[in-house]
Amino acid sequence: MKRFRSIVGMGALVWIGLFFSSGHPSAQAAEIKKDFSDVSPSFWAYNEIMKMKEQGVVKGYEDGTFKPNNAIRRDHVAVLLARSLDLPVVEPAEKFKDVPSDYVYADAIRKVQQANIFDGTDGKFRPTEYLTRIVIGRKSMFARYTATASHSVQEDTSSRKKK
Repeated sequence: MKRFRSIVGMGALVWIGLFFSSGHPSAQAAEIKKDFSDVSPSFWAYNEIMKMKEQGVVKGYEDGTFKPNNAIRRDHVAVLLARSLDLPVVEPAEKFKDVPSDYVYADAIRKVQQANIFDGTDGKFRPTEYLTRIVIGRKSMFARYTATASHSVQEDTSSRKKK
């Protein structure tokens, strides 16, 4: 089961890296050039991981590692999606019983919920629950479509106002 979670986690990051190639750079130049100590250039997903780091989508751990074999949870995917896309607000914010307002990922969870990418069940978000590759793929594709469609509508609306 642990190996399965590791494979799912790495697969999720690669999926997100491939889908969101136009992220928002936010790290300083010196920090960007430094590789993660546990991801060598020969690692199969090295380029995708480094691209996501350059774009500020992933930051790694304080000890300078990335931990590519760790599984990925709902709250972590919420953070990756919120960092990589300009998500539209299409739903009112929902207060989840298991996500206190001071939870480290509360803002990202709220953004993906309001963009209608993730939802809860019985008033709970289940932030520490692990996701499967298929769920991550579906959520990633939907998130990318939602952000792109929202951006196109905003551009179309603003161009009409100028006329």
